[in-house]
Amino acid sequence: MQDKVEARYPKAEDVDSLTEETMNSPEWQKEIKNCLNGFWGTKDRDTFLSECIVAAMEGLDEEKAKNYCECMLFKVELKYPNPEDAGTISEEDMKSPEWQKIIQGCLKF
Repeated sequence: MQDKVEARYPKAEDVDSLTEETMNSPEWQKEIKNCLNGFWGTKDRDTFLSECIVAAMEGLDEEKAKNYCECMLFKVELKYPNPEDAGTISEEDMKSPEWQKIIQGCLKF
């Protein structure tokens, strides 16, 4: 939820305007349910990282592959709060401009 709150209230002082009534609005309730329904556990993260590192080491050394995959894990978790949804990402999706931008950004680490 922290990311969602920070996205809507970029200034710390603006968070003071977040009330219980606001949190009970349909919009916020949807966000809360998404966070509760989609949860990346340790096993999900470990699986993602190990599979990503193996694939990334085809073109990167081990340290760069680990850095790249940790970055990608963060990006994928933000885009897909539910780890099951992340499993639907196809090779075709990864070729899209959106994903290419994400990939290139993570390759900088």
